[in-house]
Amino acid sequence: MAIYSFQCKVVARTKRLNNAVAHAAYINRIDLDNSRDGSKWRYGHSNEDVYKSGVILPDKADEKFSDPSYLWNEVEKKENRSNSRLARSFIIALPNELTPEQNKNLIEDYIKNHMTSKGMIVNYAIHIDDTNNFHAHLMSTTRELDKSGLEFAKKNVIGRTWNDDDFLEGLRKGWADTANTHLAKLDHQVRIDHRTLSAQRDEALEQFEIATTAEAKAEALSRAVSLDRPAIQRIWRSKLDTEEGKALREAQQDRRDLQLIIAEETKRSVLSLPQEIVLNNFTPKKIKSKSKTKTTIEKTRPAPEAVLKTADKGEEIIDLKYSPFGKLILNIQIMYNEHKKKSIGKKLNKRIRKIEKADKIGGGKGGYFARHLDNDYSVQPIPEERKEDEYTKLQKFFDDVNKRGIELNNKKEMMLKAEQEHKKMLSQQPKHKPKEDDQNDRHIKYK
Repeated sequence: MAIYSFQCKVVARTKRLNNAVAHAAYINRIDLDNSRDGSKWRYGHSNEDVYKSGVILPDKADEKFSDPSYLWNEVEKKENRSNSRLARSFIIALPNELTPEQNKNLIEDYIKNHMTSKGMIVNYAIHIDDTNNFHAHLMSTTRELDKSGLEFAKKNVIGRTWNDDDFLEGLRKGWADTANTHLAKLDHQVRIDHRTLSAQRDEALEQFEIATTAEAKAEALSRAVSLDRPAIQRIWRSKLDTEEGKALREAQQDRRDLQLIIAEETKRSVLSLPQEIVLNNFTPKKIKSKSKTKTTIEKTRPAPEAVLKTADKGEEIIDLKYSPFGKLILNIQIMYNEHKKKSIGKKLNKRIRKIEKADKIGGGKGGYFARHLDNDYSVQPIPEERKEDEYTKLQKFFDDVNKRGIELNNKKEMMLKAEQEHKKMLSQQPKHKPKEDDQNDRHIKYK
């Protein structure tokens, strides 16, 4: 399944990663010599995992820069200060849904549209290891070429703009957009997103609130639930084939798959509810105030917050005057407020957090994996009976929501019926009292 992973580091004299020729030899799996310091780097013997490597040049660049040895030795020669930045190094996860050739087209398309088009030279290499871990290494120069295209410019104008956080964010977003475009063209449903899981989840919940159809609400809520999980962590190459690495990868995949199952169950359960209940109760509209309703007897007064709290506790409401259906309106308003506070999203999140907190093993401060791995790094998956128990609780919750929604609709119908009867009663009474009687009433009320 496609995941989003986009890492960027700087190769600089002051960094641990401080040799551009050495890093180029490593990602291309070739043998290179650094003419600046005389160092030799030999990686050509371990090139089994390299599917494709190459150098992509900007317009008007001389073809001699397409040779990695010439390119990075020229960089080492040009960037001769003690604190010079030599290159930017990227590691990008490629979607497993695409073939190696399709991934090559994808990465080259991204480089041309977002890097070389902005003046930089990019050396790339696509690696495919035994665990189907498709990823690409990119090395971009930090300085543009001069107008002739034969050497690097004296003044680094364009390259400095790459230091901005906004520019890096644009590169991250550009990768997500390019990958999604290629996935869509090849009829794959999966998509990736450069934003954090938290930001994506918040967006899904916002879409849930504003959705106007039951299907849209179910889809948005399902997406929010699927994103309510820990982010997948990168496993270092040195640990990929170890018991620890295999256990971590299996635990991450199990956690993500479980979340997708819960999300699908959420969508199915929401769609099983009557449409009017989903629309009316999950996003309740504000009940129109009856405080403007005029009668010849009295005026309906809105209930203050203190009275709402009193009524919520089941205590008797006192010192208030209501129209014949005013108390019913108050009860329905309380139900709406209560239901809004205990929205379906919050309920589901609590269920999911209960799963995460279950069966802590070997201390709980290390996050999800510390709770589900023992000292020998053997996987302790969530028991099947616990999964079934959580699904049962989840289904019971939706049944309760369904029952509550039906009760709410019944009360609304009672309210409307009572209001119609009251209006009918008022229409049968005289619109105006005699002036003398009106004066007598005023005298009695205010004397």
